[in-house]
Amino acid sequence: MAPAGSKNLSSLTPQQRSTLQVLNNYILDPNILRANCPLDYGRHNTTSGKPKTGLGALDKLPLELQHEVLAYIDLQSLVTFRRVGRKAGQVVDSMIITHAPNTIRLALSIHTADLFTAAQLLSKLRQRVCDGAACANLAPYLDVFTLSRRCLTVGGPCDAAPGPRNLAQLNTHFGLAEPDFPAALVPRFQAVPGVYGTRWNSIRVYANAPRTYYASTAVHGGINAGKIPPRESRTSLRQPMRGAVWIEDDAYCKLSVVVAPWLDGGGEGREAEYGAFCNVCLETETRECEKALRRGGHGEWMLGDWVGVRAPVRAWFGTVESVDEHRRRVHSVEWPLGLW
Repeated sequence: MAPAGSKNLSSLTPQQRSTLQVLNNYILDPNILRANCPLDYGRHNTTSGKPKTGLGALDKLPLELQHEVLAYIDLQSLVTFRRVGRKAGQVVDSMIITHAPNTIRLALSIHTADLFTAAQLLSKLRQRVCDGAACANLAPYLDVFTLSRRCLTVGGPCDAAPGPRNLAQLNTHFGLAEPDFPAALVPRFQAVPGVYGTRWNSIRVYANAPRTYYASTAVHGGINAGKIPPRESRTSLRQPMRGAVWIEDDAYCKLSVVVAPWLDGGGEGREAEYGAFCNVCLETETRECEKALRRGGHGEWMLGDWVGVRAPVRAWFGTVESVDEHRRRVHSVEWPLGLW
């Protein structure tokens, strides 16, 4: 049986597949995520065959209303309901999992799936722009710790809130120790072991090392409210300050993000759209990147304000329609992106 969500991915154009590969190069490998949380372990085929059992009173409602009822359930309970039988699996899969399985996988893996409902997740899947302050970038990533859209600077600079930090990092910047963390004030999660990003600013999380990460913004707020006792600040002087929050290339936000499509419509008519990079930009910048590496230099153009953190490429990113317009206007290419 094909993995959950593979049917949706099979309809992507070659350029959209290439874009997904580039976007995934900056976060946890989706293959690790699938292995860590396979959802159904291949035991349930929800895409074919007539279910032997129904859903009782829910069967009296059309699919759209079934989705509305289930939308009030948190994700953890929704996945549990999915295991009731094939019919339940079909309804839940058509609701979210067919289009965005990795959002469910990561939320289950870092134990945040019980913190928000399916309706809240669907709302973010319909959202296209980043949740960063004054950021208008298209956001191909979804953070399942804060349930927010993230651009990770794809499309331009972003002033998003700082990402999570482990205890050692918080102690370095705020001078805080474990007893200073009231559990109710500081949300946390357990990061999935693996390498996050195969390019610049990669992070490695080891299975045999502490993997708890805390919401640094909650720590900041707790200090300001007097609920977390401050100690002598040891914040790095190398970076400009905004209150007690340090500003730096924030690679740690990638610990809780996945590539997530933008959803339109509802019920059986729901469609998923992924953004795309301009293939001409990618090919040009890749050649320039190879030249720079052969020279042994890391030019400013490689510190990307377009693709990811310290990205190796600078390429136009947008909807398929906007990329087609960009290719015609900038590169004088008339072929639609979908044909490449």
